[in-house]
Amino acid sequence: MDVTSDEILLNLAHSYYHLKDTANSRSLYQDLTESDNNKIKSVSLNQIGVQSDTPETEKVALNYFKEALKTDPTNKEARYNYEVLKKRLKEKEEQEKKDQENQDQQNKDKEDQKNEEEKDKEEKQDSKEEKEGDKKEEKKEGEEREEEKKGEKEQDQNKEGEEKKDGKEKKGEEKDK
Repeated sequence: MDVTSDEILLNLAHSYYHLKDTANSRSLYQDLTESDNNKIKSVSLNQIGVQSDTPETEKVALNYFKEALKTDPTNKEARYNYEVLKKRLKEKEEQEKKDQENQDQQNKDKEDQKNEEEKDKEEKQDSKEEKEGDKKEEKKEGEEREEEKKGEKEQDQNKEGEEKKDGKEKKGEEKDK
């Protein structure tokens, strides 16, 4: 049998991995990244990438898959994992960009609404001030009309008084005659 210790260690690492003993499997895979056998090294890098493929460490996992492919370009699992993760990261980036654009639009809409409300408030205040100004003007005009009426009434009274006076003087002149 032509079995090397690296092959046995890789098999042991896979066993730990399937038993969900990530600490021991990771340690063995890490040791095997120093192997002289590129196929074993590539498989180990791919497995570390698989273990690193979490939402927080996706880019780290992508780098492991990439290294596995550089070490052994025929590693189909590493190629598949690399392509799937690369596509997922691209979609995630596009979604984040879309979400940011939506957030920016919502912020702009809120700002526009706030500005519109302030503008409406200012217009209402201006309208209120204008109405108050109109009321003051109407009051002033009303007072002016009252003054005019008083003035006309006084003139009428003065006229009547003069007519009465003229009438008395005429009567007095007629009596004197």
